[in-house]
Amino acid sequence: SNVSDSATEVFGVRKGMDLKVMMPEKVAIKHDGYLEQFVSTRKPHVIGKLLDITALTPTGELNCELMVQDFYDSDGNLDGFVGYLRDLTATNDIKFAGSMCDTILKLTPDPMIAMDQV
Repeated sequence: SNVSDSATEVFGVRKGMDLKVMMPEKVAIKHDGYLEQFVSTRKPHVIGKLLDITALTPTGELNCELMVQDFYDSDGNLDGFVGYLRDLTATNDIKFAGSMCDTILKLTPDPMIAMDQV
């Protein structure tokens, strides 16, 4: 496997390592079967879809968005797969803050809200 510098920094994976180290066990044990199924049927189940997943890091878990794409050589033969991961931590924090504000506004007849800029 080839990995970006960011993947090495965040997930501890390096070129040539099995990417299953970034997957929870219940996904990792099925990963090769998923690839084999796609190779034999060409029916995508994950490929081309944006998924919210939990990825493993050396320090714990990370909520991410995952997009996997297949790619082909100039003769149209399957050449491999590329996965894109995006950390959802900041996005989830913003959603949670928005949810809290909505709850306060719904539960308080005359809310007083103070905001401080950083």
